[in-house]
Amino acid sequence: MALLFLGFVLGALLTGAIRMAVSKMHMLDVPGERSSHTVATPRGGGVSIILIAIVGGVLLLPVQTVWPILLSALWVGCVGLYDDYRQASRRLRLVVQLLSAAVAVFCIRPEALSLSGWLLTGVWLWLLLLVWFVWCTNLYNFMDGINGLAALEAISVLLSLCFLLGVEYTELAHYFLLLAGAVFGFLLWNFPNAKIFMGDSGSAFLGALFAALSVYFVATNAVMFWALLILMGVFVVDSTCTLLRRAILRQAIFNAHRTHAYQYSARALQSHTKVTLLAVVVNVCWLLPWAVAVVVGSVSGVVGLLVAYTPLVSIALRLKAGKPEKEAVGQH
Repeated sequence: MALLFLGFVLGALLTGAIRMAVSKMHMLDVPGERSSHTVATPRGGGVSIILIAIVGGVLLLPVQTVWPILLSALWVGCVGLYDDYRQASRRLRLVVQLLSAAVAVFCIRPEALSLSGWLLTGVWLWLLLLVWFVWCTNLYNFMDGINGLAALEAISVLLSLCFLLGVEYTELAHYFLLLAGAVFGFLLWNFPNAKIFMGDSGSAFLGALFAALSVYFVATNAVMFWALLILMGVFVVDSTCTLLRRAILRQAIFNAHRTHAYQYSARALQSHTKVTLLAVVVNVCWLLPWAVAVVVGSVSGVVGLLVAYTPLVSIALRLKAGKPEKEAVGQH
């Protein structure tokens, strides 16, 4: 718990200092037609999370664990910070994400993943993980659209991983506690009322970090790979359903929009706070128990994932995830 508190203090102090700096630099997120906020707000607060994640990883984790995970996530975070300041091109972001994915996969070198009796190996496994890395990075960025959601998702996932890891992964659990504390410190400035946004620097970094961790778990403890995917269910399902529906409806999938299920929910409830807290309830009361079931061997990873995701897919579709705003409004 000392590491959790230390991370919180450092995160809160660093975020406060960063808020002052980016305000002077006029690094503001100005609300537009596709925004979920109404007031110009400083962005780039995720830098505090990146700094603590990097320093904490170097101090707490073995070198062979640190470099593939943190280096791949750091590159993505740096491009995200540039995007917060000057707006990076989509091509640059994609190239860096692919290079970062390659670093994680080629350095960690996972060998096999069991899919309910079918063993995925070699180049097919690596290609799957490369695609997952890029998608995880982007979906986390897509879901960072209302106050506190991306931060509380990270805290929920990190603390759940601490609970699931057990004594064999003490160093990694300690690192997750420190990182969760850092995100808590940022959250102090972001929820329920946002004084600063995480920005692409923080959301893309966290997405890449979770992606790199998933590659690490495939190589070292496959049940934790499935557990991590289950714990991230709210983000994975909302983003994937939104993208697929927009693609089917021939919408511009890379353009800014407000058609995620969580965005429709925030507008319907007229509250960021309620939607964010509901996501936490789903994480703790629904997804975590299924992750536990997978880790203790009650169900296989694939079965646990399918059962955990199925109601989330139904909810996302009922909430009009991916439907054009005018069409969705007309159906209410």
